[in-house]
Amino acid sequence: MAKGILTAVALVLVLAPPALAASCGSAQTALRLDWSAVGWMPGGTTETVLAEHVSRPGEGLSQPVTVALSGATKRLEPGYPAVSAEFTGGRGAGTESFAMATDFANRKEVLILRLDFASPVAGLSFDIFDVDFVDRVRSQRGFRDGVTVTGYDAAGAAVAPALTSPHIPSGTGTSRRATVYLGPPLATNQAMGFRSDAAPGVDGGNVEVRFTSPVSSVTVGYSNGFDPPANNPQEQAIALSDLTFCNTLGAELNATKTQRLISESGTGCRDFGMDGRPDARAAIPGACIEYRVSVTNSGAGAATDIRLTDVLDDDLIFQAADVSGFGGGADGVQFSRPAAGQDCGATECVVGLNEATLPAGATGRIRVRATLR
Repeated sequence: MAKGILTAVALVLVLAPPALAASCGSAQTALRLDWSAVGWMPGGTTETVLAEHVSRPGEGLSQPVTVALSGATKRLEPGYPAVSAEFTGGRGAGTESFAMATDFANRKEVLILRLDFASPVAGLSFDIFDVDFVDRVRSQRGFRDGVTVTGYDAAGAAVAPALTSPHIPSGTGTSRRATVYLGPPLATNQAMGFRSDAAPGVDGGNVEVRFTSPVSSVTVGYSNGFDPPANNPQEQAIALSDLTFCNTLGAELNATKTQRLISESGTGCRDFGMDGRPDARAAIPGACIEYRVSVTNSGAGAATDIRLTDVLDDDLIFQAADVSGFGGGADGVQFSRPAAGQDCGATECVVGLNEATLPAGATGRIRVRATLR
C-alpha cells in the first residue's frame, strides 16, 4: 500500500456506563417480580424467579432474579420462607408477599436475603411489611424487628436506598400510626420496629424501599439486633412486597475507520463538497486523503458520554474535519480538531469527540482530510 495510507488505525473509542433513569423511559421496560406468580417452594432458600412486564405478563421482555437466603437460615420457622397472603401491608385480602418467619437465638444472628438481577436495573422499588416491636413484658420474650437494606452496582460498590414510611413525616423518626422507627442513631439504610405490634393486614409496619441509582443486587439483613427487649427473642416475621423496576436496555457501539484518496494534487482537500477524483490512484506527496470514522449503535438503548480520539499519522498535514449524526448536551457535540495546515510530524494531530450521544440504531460519522508530506 502506498505511503500515507494508514494500515494501523490509531483510534480510541470510550463508552461511559449509561446514565440510567429512575423511571421507565422509551429505552426501558417496567417489570414486576410478582411473588404470587413465581411458584416458590415453602422452606426453600434459593431459587431463580422471573420478573415480567407489568402490563403484559408473559409477553415481551423479562428478567431472571436469583433469590437466596443465607446467614441464620437455621432459625427460620418450619415452612418459611413462604409466599402467602399472611402479610398484606394494608393492600387488601389476598395480597401475597414473601414472608420470612424466624426464631433467633440471640441479638447477633442475622438472616440475609439477597436479590441478584441478571442485568443492572433502575428505579427498584419494594416495601417491607410488618416491621414492628413486641415488649418483653407484654408477650413472652418480645422482639424488635431490624432491617438493613443495601444495594450494589455493577462494580460492586454499595448503593444506599431511601427508606420511608407511609405514616412518618419527613424529618421525624416515627408516628402514632407507625410501628417503625427511621433515623438516628440508625443508618439511613436501616429501620427497626418501634412502639407496638403491627397487625399482619395493616400498613403501620411498612418500610418503603426506593433506589434512585441503578443496582445489580440488593441485600436485606433481618435481625433482632437493634436495642432488643430480650437477647433471646420470641418468634418474629417480616415480608417483602412485589418488586418493580426498569429493565434498562443498553447501548452497543461498533467503530470502523476507512480511507480513500481524494486527489493526487491535494486540490480541494478542505472542501467536503468535493468528492474524490476518479483519476486519483497514487498516494504521492501532496495527495489528499480522507479518513472516515463511523460509530454505529446496534443496541436497544441510547449511548451517552461517547468519547472518541483519532491520532493522525505523522506523515500527514491536517486540512479539515467535520462530524455528523451524533448528539450532545446543552452545548452540542464537543468536537476538537487541529488547525488547518498543522504538520502532524511536528505537533501531534488529534481529532476528538467528547460527551456525545447516539440513539439506538443510529450511526455517527467523523470525516478527516489530510495531505501527505
